[in-house]
Amino acid sequence: MYVASNNKRVGRVLSPGKKIKAMPRTKTDTMVSTDSGQETSKKRLNPVIDGDACKGCLICVYACDKYGAGILKESEEMTSMGGVLPHVEGECIGCRWCERFCPDFAISVEEAEG
Repeated sequence: MYVASNNKRVGRVLSPGKKIKAMPRTKTDTMVSTDSGQETSKKRLNPVIDGDACKGCLICVYACDKYGAGILKESEEMTSMGGVLPHVEGECIGCRWCERFCPDFAISVEEAEG
């Protein structure tokens, strides 16, 4: 264990060659119990792609597949710059990695309607 200056254990030091296990993926639409005993659903999020700003590099698809839920996929549609436009297949977990990785700010994760 690694001990911080305040004498609290903060984590395990990994030896070279060991990999950190990925955290389990969660969905944003799971039910949550409140103090009043009622169950409420969390917000559903949806990636929105600006076709005019997107150059079709598909970095968002890679980021979603590697770090998110893997819902962004290549489509048949072409962008105005000649690249491939991504599209959404499935439920977004709201990690926003696609937003962070997009070099053109062409994708945003917004609250879904309904």
